[in-house]
Amino acid sequence: MITPAVATWAAVRPPTSVPPPTAAVPPPPAPAATGTRGASWGISIGAYLGLVPRRYQSGEIDYVGSISKVGDRRVRTLLYEAANVMLTRCKGELKLKDWAFAIARRSSMRKARITLARRLAIIMHAMLWNGTEFQTA
Repeated sequence: MITPAVATWAAVRPPTSVPPPTAAVPPPPAPAATGTRGASWGISIGAYLGLVPRRYQSGEIDYVGSISKVGDRRVRTLLYEAANVMLTRCKGELKLKDWAFAIARRSSMRKARITLARRLAIIMHAMLWNGTEFQTA
């Protein structure tokens, strides 16, 4: 649900042009997905939402763990659910889906879902920033 204060923003609108599976998931709150850093910030939005691996580095030790889980938990959950729906229930041909299945073949379906969720966050941030619609390739 979009609050009345946020609904006055011109840039905030339901992501109707995002791939069809995300229509089953409500849109994330706008303040979590926007920032003042500009379009260059789009690549690091995955880290902002906690969808990147946690790292521990000290001396000769370099440990890469599970996702960092920083940021907004609700947005992270919605993106993960959207990625899951896209991979399991969407019948259409999308390059994003094929890309995620290639990752699933190399590692695991869970990692593919998290990677697809991070990619969806980057795409949605770019759409919000540029005011464009999703175009399937």
